[in-house]
Amino acid sequence: MRVFIPVFAMLTIVACDAAASPEIDVIVMRRSGSVSEDVTLTSAGVGHYHRSEPYPAGRSSTFQMTQKQFAAFLASLEPYRAKAKRYTRDVKSTCPSEVRRTLDAGAMYIRWIGPQYNVHFLMDFGCDTERNPAMNRQMHRTFEQLPLPRQ
Repeated sequence: MRVFIPVFAMLTIVACDAAASPEIDVIVMRRSGSVSEDVTLTSAGVGHYHRSEPYPAGRSSTFQMTQKQFAAFLASLEPYRAKAKRYTRDVKSTCPSEVRRTLDAGAMYIRWIGPQYNVHFLMDFGCDTERNPAMNRQMHRTFEQLPLPRQ
């Protein structure tokens, strides 16, 4: 019985830690605005990128990240993953009706996919722009740390 209690406590701690940091195989992102950018990134560091410009077909490419870079990027998304919802096809704006809204500011959509995990998050850059500029700038900086072709 004495052995059972510490073993049970350790298993509980490990299980809670796994729930706090689920295994992520794929990250899907879309930054929209006057130009949209779509990124799919695997945990192996293989990335696919599409930019809506130049019109009409846009431009696509691939990129690579090391596993260390992937882990760092995943960690930088953690504040947003903590607010993510279970994945459904419906993506609703979380902007409350009583706050001021800018309609042409764009948005960031992120989806985290793993073996037992599938959540997504929508960040509307036009929602309450007076209170959220620092958070919006941080999200843009996070996206821009990806090794994407810039032009």
